[in-house]
Amino acid sequence: MDTRVIRSFLRVAEMGNLTRAAESLGVSQPTLTRIIRGLETETGVKLLERTRRGVRLSEAGQHLAERLPALVSGIENAIDEIRSADFEPTGEIKVGIPHSMARTVAVPLVIWFIERFPKSTIQLQLGVSHEIEQALGFGQIDIGILISPQTQVPLVSVKPLATEPLMLLGRSDQPLVAKNARWSEVEGLPLIVPPVQNPLRRRINAAAQAASIDLTILAEVGDAAVAMELVEKGVGYALLPESISREMREAGRITGRKIGSEMVVWTIAVSNQGASIRLRDAVEGRLRAIAATLATGSSWRPVAAD
Repeated sequence: MDTRVIRSFLRVAEMGNLTRAAESLGVSQPTLTRIIRGLETETGVKLLERTRRGVRLSEAGQHLAERLPALVSGIENAIDEIRSADFEPTGEIKVGIPHSMARTVAVPLVIWFIERFPKSTIQLQLGVSHEIEQALGFGQIDIGILISPQTQVPLVSVKPLATEPLMLLGRSDQPLVAKNARWSEVEGLPLIVPPVQNPLRRRINAAAQAASIDLTILAEVGDAAVAMELVEKGVGYALLPESISREMREAGRITGRKIGSEMVVWTIAVSNQGASIRLRDAVEGRLRAIAATLATGSSWRPVAAD
C-alpha cells in the first residue's frame, strides 16, 4: 500500500471533510475521492460514510485508522535512518522544467546535480505546465515545476514554490503599457494567450470574468518565447508572469506593467513513485534554493517549504 494513500486516508479521517482534507494535501477533491475509492477497492470494504457535514469513518474505517499511524511511523523512521546514513544514492531522476525557466533554473540544477550525485543521472524534460503535469501522470517524470496551485494527477503532491505578478506586455513604443494596467484596459486589445488547457489561461479567463470584460483572443500560443517575439513585432499583447518576460523587458525589446492584483502561483509537483526519496528530496531542496535567487530585483516571492 502506498504511503501517500495512507496519509490521504488519515487526513480525511482527521478532518471529516473531503474538501478541506484535499486542500490541506494540495490535491483536488476529485483526486482525493479517487484515492479513497482505490483504497476501498484494495481493502474490499467501505471505509467512509457520508453525513450532512462531510464524512465519517465506518466501523472498518475506524479499525484501519487506529492501526495505520504506527505503520506510517515505522516507515518514516526507517526512511529517516537511511537518509541520515552516509549512503550515496544511485539511479535516475526525471525532472520537468518550464521552457521559460530553462536558463535560470534548469542549467544551474543540472550543474549542481552532476557535482552532488556522481553515481546518479538526471533526465531533464522541458515543456509547458500542463505538459509537465501530464508527464507526471504517465510516470514520465518524478518532479516538476507547475504554474498551478493544484493537480488532479493521482499520487502526486503539490507544494507552493513562489508567487509573482501577472503582467500585460506590449511593444516598447506602445503607450498603453507605460502605466499601471487595469483589467478594464485589456478589453478590446488583441491578445496572444496560452491555450485553454494551460492553467495560466484559466487564471486569465477567471480574472477577466471577475472584471466583467470580454477578451479579444488573436492567437493561442503555448510557448512564452514565441508569444513575446510576436509582441515585439507588434502583432498583439500578451499576459505572462513577470519572471518570464524580465529578460526581454530589461533589454528594451518589449515593455510591460503589472495588471490588477492577480498573482501567479508556481508550485513543485512531486510524484510518490519512481526516483528514490533521497534524490527527490534533494532536487526539491535545490529547486527551492534556485528559486530564492530569482527574487533579487523582482516581485518573485519564494514560499518556504512546510
